[in-house]
Amino acid sequence: MVTWNLGYWQFRDKHDEAWTYLRTTIKPDIAFLQEVRPPELMPHEALVFRQVDRGWGTAIYSRDLPLDEIPLCGEYPGRVVGASVSPEKGRRLNLASIHGYSDLAFPRLANMMEEILESFSGQSAIVGGDLNTARLAETVWPGKGHRAFWDRMEESSFVDCCQRVNMKELQTFFRVNSKHPFQDDHLFVSSNLVSGLKDCDVIHTDVTRMVSDHIPLFIVLDG
Repeated sequence: MVTWNLGYWQFRDKHDEAWTYLRTTIKPDIAFLQEVRPPELMPHEALVFRQVDRGWGTAIYSRDLPLDEIPLCGEYPGRVVGASVSPEKGRRLNLASIHGYSDLAFPRLANMMEEILESFSGQSAIVGGDLNTARLAETVWPGKGHRAFWDRMEESSFVDCCQRVNMKELQTFFRVNSKHPFQDDHLFVSSNLVSGLKDCDVIHTDVTRMVSDHIPLFIVLDG
């Protein structure tokens, strides 16, 4: 599973290449996508999409499993997409793709995440997205709400996959004028899925650097 901001707002001329790389090279079972414009889907693919502005928005993509939309965070249209999928008969997995606001992030991001956590409480779930926050952000912009957000996530029943596997942040944001190695993109799993977490890493290639200012973060999840 992968989360990726495809950067449509600034990289629209590369957007088709980003989609092609996602579908033919990465080939995730599930992708949590932000700043994305929906392509024409193949019969085996599924997409739940909500628009932010002028045709681009937030989405959950499935390569070959049906998705059932779950309404989430109606106060912030287009910023959160919810869905459920059943990889095996009788088993349901809840999903949420989230795109945090780059300005005035708090309390909006905290409110969105709180609603997601409450909606998925006690259920199997994965949350992924471009949150526009990182633990490093508290050092760069102290007192703006970043530490409080991450402290709340640590107290929740969801586990930060990158921290669990790597015990550090991995840079996912590479805007030219950014001086800091921010990990803006994150994946969380509910505590009952942690035992199946086998890997978490970034996909840092010439293509991913060319088509967006974010690179994908992925997890391998068994069970």
